[in-house]
Amino acid sequence: MALEKQCRQCKTKFAVTADDLIFYKKISPTFAGKTYEMPAPTLCPDCRQQIRFAFRNVVKLYKRKCDLCQKDIITVYSPDKKVTVYCQQCWWSDKWEPLKYGRDFDPLKPFFQQFAELKTAVPKAALMNVKSENSEYTNLADGNRDCYLLFLAGNNESVYYGYYVDNCKSCVDLTFGAFSELCYEGINLGKCYNINWSINCGNCRDSYFIEDCNSCADCILCSCLYRKRYCYKNQQLEKDEYEKVKKEFLAGLETKIDEYRKEFREIIISRPKKFSQMLRSENCSGEDIFDSKNCQRCFMMTNCEDCKFCYGMFSTKDSYDVSGFGNTGELLYQGTNIGLGTTRSSFISFAYQLSNSFYCDHCYYCDSLFGCVGVKNHKKHCILNKQYSEEEYKATVAKIIGRMQKDEEWGEWFSNNVSAFGYNETIANDYYPLSKEEAQKLGFGWQDDDFSLKFDGTPYEPKAIVEYAKSEKLRQELLDGVLKCKVSGRPYKITPQELHFYIRNKIPIPQKHFETRFTERFNLINHIKLFHRQCDCEETDHDHEGRCKTEFETSYPPEKPEKVYCEKCYWDEEK
Repeated sequence: MALEKQCRQCKTKFAVTADDLIFYKKISPTFAGKTYEMPAPTLCPDCRQQIRFAFRNVVKLYKRKCDLCQKDIITVYSPDKKVTVYCQQCWWSDKWEPLKYGRDFDPLKPFFQQFAELKTAVPKAALMNVKSENSEYTNLADGNRDCYLLFLAGNNESVYYGYYVDNCKSCVDLTFGAFSELCYEGINLGKCYNINWSINCGNCRDSYFIEDCNSCADCILCSCLYRKRYCYKNQQLEKDEYEKVKKEFLAGLETKIDEYRKEFREIIISRPKKFSQMLRSENCSGEDIFDSKNCQRCFMMTNCEDCKFCYGMFSTKDSYDVSGFGNTGELLYQGTNIGLGTTRSSFISFAYQLSNSFYCDHCYYCDSLFGCVGVKNHKKHCILNKQYSEEEYKATVAKIIGRMQKDEEWGEWFSNNVSAFGYNETIANDYYPLSKEEAQKLGFGWQDDDFSLKFDGTPYEPKAIVEYAKSEKLRQELLDGVLKCKVSGRPYKITPQELHFYIRNKIPIPQKHFETRFTERFNLINHIKLFHRQCDCEETDHDHEGRCKTEFETSYPPEKPEKVYCEKCYWDEEK
């Protein structure tokens, strides 16, 4: 039987379906002979996602010292935060013991209060960056080489200023990309080569300002093309004619880039959009879903099954409300950045190969933990970082859940103030932007101090890229200089690696700080919310009279100017 509920945070109404209730019952744990039913959520799906995101600082990096070895480190924890931070080598080593921070559960105090005290005491890992070479300025990263300011990424080489990038090489300013090379200012690119200022493209090469194109080459300012070559503004040209247009176009990059951007946006709006980017998937709703089955209201899912309200997951089954990354995971509920075999666990922030655990933070390769922080290396039956026998563990957990039920904490994510980061440091502020006053009213923290580069001198004015190709002296002046973002006013520098990329690919020196560039790209992406809409198609030759009657869930909000088509009308239009 479905339930109609009102979110306790934003006050909007939301439904809890009969299938949802079956899932909550399935993940309800049994301790000391009693099953503790997982209650239906009191927050709507958006608010649940927002709070989980507020526990993830992905792109804000700082310099401070490791509190164990005293070496200078790069970390996600700003220098003013009164927490203990260890470099990765020290945190993963045997030089410290997480169980030394263990404490007894106090039945007279709320569990969340005790968990927050433990979380503050236990040393933090500076960031998550493993098996990387010459890639210190990367976070939530694995197996990268010669990369800089790269986040949520794995197995890349020479990629700079990237977000959610995998298996790419020699790319700059790429947001959501995979198996691509020599790409610049791209959003959601897959298997592309030398694609510049482009969005939602696959198997394309040698093109500029293209959108929603597949298997295309040598195209400029085009949208919604399939297996096309030598196209300009969606018009087919002969090769010689195209080469003349391309030469003139490239000559104008230095002076007309804003004009090109504006024209590109107009072209995007003029072409109908398919309601969802979904391939080889069955009975799914959401956006960017591939090779999946029975995934509802999900985003960026690959090879997943029977999931709901999930984001950025790979090879995950039978899970709700999980945000990154899976590969693999099963029977997960309310988690962020968990995977690599994590199973039957709920309310987990950062975990690998964790099983049968609840309310844990940064715990790895363990089983049967409750309320633990930083526990790793195959520990079992621990509560608040204290070791118990199996029977003691079950009996104590039963008492804790009983107290949590009394305090209405059981079945809820951690309190908003438990996050170690200011709301404006986290990806929550990208997806769900709030003012300082709004964030603090909800109980989130806020990062006031600015530890970024400071500069009071005269900013360097970049020259045309062809000038740097000819003069080593000018190249050194640029590298030594400090530029000023023309939007935010923030100072920034150009690295030798990215300058080499710009010269090689004849890309103008960027006039904006990398965070401004990231924000502008991010704002072009439909955010993780679905809207019920009717197909906008009114074409007379699409097997319907008047406007198409097909309805669907889409990430395109009604106020956006694009026309959104159902799958059939979209492909009929492209024929």
